[in-house]
Amino acid sequence: MRSPGFRRAAMSALALPSTPLELSEATLRELAASPVAARPYAGLSGAALALSALSHDDKGAPAVRLVLAELDPARIFAGVHTALRVADGLAIRLDLPLQVVVLSESIGTGDRDALLDAIVDRLGRDGSRTTVVTRDALVSASTHPHDVWVATHWTTAHPLQIAARAEVIDPARVVYLVQDHEPGFTALSTDRMTASATYRAGFRLLVNSEPVAAVLRAVENVDVDVSHVFAPDLDLDRLATIAARRPVSREPDRPVTVFFYGRPSKPRNLFPLGIAALRIAAQALPGSAVRWVSAGEGHHPIELGDGHRLQSRGILGWDEYFSLLAESDVVLSLQASPHPSHPPIEAALSGATAVTNEVAGTRERLHSRLHAVDADPAALGSAIATAVRSLSEGQIARTPQPDLTALGQPLPSSLDAIAAALRSG
Repeated sequence: MRSPGFRRAAMSALALPSTPLELSEATLRELAASPVAARPYAGLSGAALALSALSHDDKGAPAVRLVLAELDPARIFAGVHTALRVADGLAIRLDLPLQVVVLSESIGTGDRDALLDAIVDRLGRDGSRTTVVTRDALVSASTHPHDVWVATHWTTAHPLQIAARAEVIDPARVVYLVQDHEPGFTALSTDRMTASATYRAGFRLLVNSEPVAAVLRAVENVDVDVSHVFAPDLDLDRLATIAARRPVSREPDRPVTVFFYGRPSKPRNLFPLGIAALRIAAQALPGSAVRWVSAGEGHHPIELGDGHRLQSRGILGWDEYFSLLAESDVVLSLQASPHPSHPPIEAALSGATAVTNEVAGTRERLHSRLHAVDADPAALGSAIATAVRSLSEGQIARTPQPDLTALGQPLPSSLDAIAAALRSG
């Protein structure tokens, strides 16, 4: 499979003639229940018609309805955590209950209790004011005219866009939480064009960071209200606690821990580039006592050369991640897209030295301990090696002084602005 010639031959041999779009059982049920105006979009995205089959109910109670593509109780990380915080914040400000709608076909009504427990635990919410609806229950569900919908990934914004075109929901009642420029996640394709179109659906954009907002303005030609742009929602208290507990001087014999936040299945996290950078750093550190560890996704141990080996901790829970961060001296975390990736910022605020790739000059100025360099193995490897040598020589980084003002205003301020806009119609 490493041979391009073999791959081409295999793809040619296994190719099937062009056929109509195959629709899942869930989509077929939604197609039968959806308005005529929504039906041409069946199959355009995985859950294109999932919200078009909703009936209208103006006698029930409205709610803030957060739409997620999927939800794993054991994997509520930065993006999903932020989405839950946004929906919870709007529900509080608008005095409405919260409902979480999950569009994954692999999650059914039998999973609702576990999902609800995880949400309530993470947010500290009143369980009586929180509900979960799964894909299999949507064809018999309803929507209130005053519901507030919160879209997250483009695959949730697209079903809301189709429901708006079919006049099932009001697009002015949709808040679109944009945490990255997601059309860039795919090659030139239908998915890329469909993702791009969601930014012009008439929704209220709530954008995670000014770098993402700048791309939306420049590439997608959409207007983004500066009051709706917020800095990453980080656990600053927890990070400050980790920083305060770091020793003021290093034990000379203690190995330096280098933590690589790596996800092999996510191209935007540049996993192969990171491995090349670690190998260059290892070459520059012969005989150094370094502990190399990765987390984010599991992988086999990787030899870095000169006796250095990268060991994977796999997917970590929320608390486990912060525990590893507290043990780490140098953190390598890469992100090709404009989203202000949380791990390098969190590393710097926790007292570690962070190394990441620069994107349009937006990262280097974030923190004195965050080093953003070219997305090149030589530049990244050199930055890692320099950080390790400094620590090995006993140099201790300064106390963290978080300054995220360049990335946007605090999330509560943006939620206040969005809530005010929704109240005024």
